[in-house]
Amino acid sequence: MLNNLEFAILEWIKSKYQNESLSNQIDSISKIEREYTGVGFFISILLPETITTLNNDLADQTFLNGPSIRSSGIEFDGCSILFIVDGKISTLELAANGSFFEREIEEFKLF
Repeated sequence: MLNNLEFAILEWIKSKYQNESLSNQIDSISKIEREYTGVGFFISILLPETITTLNNDLADQTFLNGPSIRSSGIEFDGCSILFIVDGKISTLELAANGSFFEREIEEFKLF
């Protein structure tokens, strides 16, 4: 399942966008698949097939900007983006602004 960093980022996104259908989708994540790239991660998100698509102001979005990430394990801080396909969250991307993003990030600050 989600690690502490991924969970905190998704909670930050829920708080920023204040959208019930988005919160529902995030709370309904049933499984993830994580791919480490060396400078970040692609986290594929699996949702129940019956989940309601995003509505209101998020209905036509293809991505949502997440927070920046500060950690000694990420060179020059990092960024996060939540991708949306057909009204459903699909992939969370975490990337360093430099040349490394450690596999395990224990301490971090979102901003």
